[in-house]
Amino acid sequence: MTRIDDVFVLRPSPGEDRQAVEAVVTEAFEQGAGLVLWRAPAGDWAARRTAWSLGFALAPGVHRTGSAGGAARDEWIGWLGRADAHEPRSRWLEPVVLDGERFRLRPWRQSDATRLVETASDPVFQRMMPHSPLPRATQDVPAYLQRVRLSEANGVRVAWCVADLETDVALGNVALFEFDTDEPDGTAQVGYWAHPEGRGHGVMAAAVDAVSTWSMGSQDGGGLGLRRLFLLTAQSNIASQRLAERAGFVRVGTERASAETADGGWEDNALYDRLRP
Repeated sequence: MTRIDDVFVLRPSPGEDRQAVEAVVTEAFEQGAGLVLWRAPAGDWAARRTAWSLGFALAPGVHRTGSAGGAARDEWIGWLGRADAHEPRSRWLEPVVLDGERFRLRPWRQSDATRLVETASDPVFQRMMPHSPLPRATQDVPAYLQRVRLSEANGVRVAWCVADLETDVALGNVALFEFDTDEPDGTAQVGYWAHPEGRGHGVMAAAVDAVSTWSMGSQDGGGLGLRRLFLLTAQSNIASQRLAERAGFVRVGTERASAETADGGWEDNALYDRLRP
């Protein structure tokens, strides 16, 4: 650990456990530190989880702040003040595994690369989601998956791969984001897309229903305790609207000129929601 005036810079060793890191943090404050700055290589999830659990405020993205062997390196950074509580500041979201009759909801992984690229290259997908961040080349998949996992660690978005229950082949995606947890019972937005082979079989509607049901379950039971979910789908995307209705959502309005089209124009979005029973 390095000291600069009353700021202590902490770089945990690979594999260093929570107890050891907490002891170093405690010692730093006992020696007069006003702030402990945490830095770790981007991708060291164990280190990030430890820092999160100790109450560090973590920068949401990756920062090229260090050098190793003369070359720049990507790092995660965070900070903890003397008066800050040593407990998480936000929720660390994780895509729990959920099984349906024909599908399994699980985290995305590198072995799904081909299916991600195939979806991003599909003409129907490109027309309906022209500005999707899905990777269009296999070499871009690792960075995409790290962004997905980082958004979950930051508590802002959680995504499930909808996989065939027998073959484990990816059929689509279901995600929760735009969380509003200022109220005792929060709300969130639902998003989804399907690989071409995942369309027209009812699997995606069942997967959206499964995620919705789980998210509205009590926190004591492992759910998120949400009271309301909503989703937006382009007025022209009739298939998506039917999927939403099969998943238990009800159309409640229209957001005018809020869906950008592939040609740079705008169309209306249909607004659906679902309430906790």
